[in-house]
Amino acid sequence: MGPVTRTGCGAICPRFGRDCYACYGPAENINAPALRQRFIGLGLLPEAIDRRFVSFNAAAPAFLAATGNKPG
Repeated sequence: MGPVTRTGCGAICPRFGRDCYACYGPAENINAPALRQRFIGLGLLPEAIDRRFVSFNAAAPAFLAATGNKPG
């Protein structure tokens, strides 16, 4: 999630060999469709991609929109 994530954590997860979970939420003006396409190219299933976008910040409109779901 790093390319679409707000900075501030110091890349703690990647430093320990883990995926970025976007703990600080979405950055401004993200290109979620491009990241979604990259995930597809890596072989992730749509359901797995959706989980990545809403795991920590399910209410973040920019991430929720990337799943095709609507707020509320």
